[in-house]
Amino acid sequence: PLITQLLANGSPDLRAASARALLQLSGGQDEDAKLTMNSLLNGSCPESVAALNRIDPAFYRLNGQQFRRLLASKQHSVQLAALDYARRFPENQFIPWIISMAKNDAPLMEIRRTLKAFPSAPVVNSCLEALTTCKQDYSNRLAVVRILRDHPDPSALEVLLRLIEKADLILLEAITDTVRELLTEVPLPLTAPTILSSKCEQLAFRACYFNRLLSMASWEPNSELLRDYYEHQYRRFVTALLKLRVLHHPEFPLTDALAALQNGDSGSRSLVIELFEGTLGSLERARVLPLLELDSPRDRDSQLSPYYPGLPDDLIKELEKGVYSRESWYSAICLAHLLDADRTLRIDRLDWQQRL
Repeated sequence: PLITQLLANGSPDLRAASARALLQLSGGQDEDAKLTMNSLLNGSCPESVAALNRIDPAFYRLNGQQFRRLLASKQHSVQLAALDYARRFPENQFIPWIISMAKNDAPLMEIRRTLKAFPSAPVVNSCLEALTTCKQDYSNRLAVVRILRDHPDPSALEVLLRLIEKADLILLEAITDTVRELLTEVPLPLTAPTILSSKCEQLAFRACYFNRLLSMASWEPNSELLRDYYEHQYRRFVTALLKLRVLHHPEFPLTDALAALQNGDSGSRSLVIELFEGTLGSLERARVLPLLELDSPRDRDSQLSPYYPGLPDDLIKELEKGVYSRESWYSAICLAHLLDADRTLRIDRLDWQQRL
């Protein structure tokens, strides 16, 4: 019949539609239709997409190996078609493969949308397993944390809180946002206050560290790039501290507070400080509030340095360390500043082989 002829001679869409029709008519027994569907799935990008869009699992089931290969395709349209198939016909075996593809260059919103079609329990279990095994894949780790935002579960909350201790700022921001979302449906674990307090102390120290460098750099000639970098880092740590400190205060207007601090309006900032003060104990107020109240790096340093021993006292030593930073921009501006004529002796002390 005409349908059979279209298996070989039609466009990818017509061939896939014909194969589907013949499989439905034959109860999944038509061998030519099966071969055509296999050929399309193993074919070019348009062929794979056409097959994925037409498959009827009642008569032709995509096996795990096929799904995994299509999901790993370098073609964005094939990835999206595979995710769409999984969303329409969810099978729990697909979950770990979908989670493993979640990285910076993957369609994360589509991945999250697809995983919402699955039961939460196996999604959460696969996410938690990924978080314990993907330590070397930072982008996947970051994506998994964001995926958990859609699946409120007490075990997920506990794992995320444990990750906080060693998380850098980017990962910490993702964890904080996810935990804040989960807390609308899941209570905060009893261990949370201790974990959060310890991390807040780390963040406050780092904010004071960059504030001290900013204060020392203000005395240096031609230090605009350094001061800009230190100011940026200082603000990043203060923002992270604020977000983490009010995590267990869901009523705190975090978004409005951060916007008010960025606007620089003194009236709005005073209100934010007043609200933030209400979340702190008396000792914490003395150790944290100057970060928000004072504009001058030197004034902030003067008030806070007694609480944070171990802050640097030699900018040039910090610049020498900075030359070896993994952050290329910071390494470059540290080296540029040391290359000033007055720093010749300091340059001689650098380990150039280590830098290379």
